[in-house]
Amino acid sequence: MSVEKVRVREIMTNVARDETFLTDAIHREFWSLADKTGAKSTEDLERASNIIIKLGLTYQRYFWEDALWALKSGRFYKSRQRAPFETDNKFMFHESRLRQSDLMIEDISQKVPIVVGAGEKKVFDEDAIVETLNRVQASGSRIKQLLAKPR
Repeated sequence: MSVEKVRVREIMTNVARDETFLTDAIHREFWSLADKTGAKSTEDLERASNIIIKLGLTYQRYFWEDALWALKSGRFYKSRQRAPFETDNKFMFHESRLRQSDLMIEDISQKVPIVVGAGEKKVFDEDAIVETLNRVQASGSRIKQLLAKPR
């Protein structure tokens, strides 16, 4: 893979993760590199961003929505959206990762602290889950903004 393509993916990943990363300079760099790599249209880049948006962010949204329901009900919950999404996209999600996600939702439902970041433990309450859902949505919006070619 070329250096340019690696940087395009790096920019997309950082834009999805970091709310301060997308600047006018990064946006211009992205499109300059995208043009060099032959991704001349938004459609080409949308296909390339499918993993980040559809698989990554959609799964995160389903996961945190399920976590919110589990927290409110006090028991494990797997929605009709997340279950088939996992099945349809098994090539992207290792079985152990899916089991880990289910265990995490179980812990959230019981208000058990879960490990986040570098060993820090946190009990997720409703506010924290809603905040996380908002960050996931904002991440998708930033990716869409990145894919809008500058004039």
